[in-house]
Amino acid sequence: MDDLKQAIVEYLQSGKTKTKFYFNEIDKAVKDKIPSAKTLQVKKACSALINEGVLEYYSTGSTTMYGLKGAGIRTEG
Repeated sequence: MDDLKQAIVEYLQSGKTKTKFYFNEIDKAVKDKIPSAKTLQVKKACSALINEGVLEYYSTGSTTMYGLKGAGIRTEG
């Protein structure tokens, strides 16, 4: 699980122009790095990182995106 978490964080940190990512983007990037990873394992790793305060959800209203906590510009409504 730790290697999945590390791969997720590395991918999110590598986004030079983006700070929020769809789960499918994260899943594909992790599977490119760790081919044996399953989608459910990646989802659980994302949830664990959210619980640890490393990641946060970002809701667009119609979908949910993931980002590193505190990264990017957020609008408070």
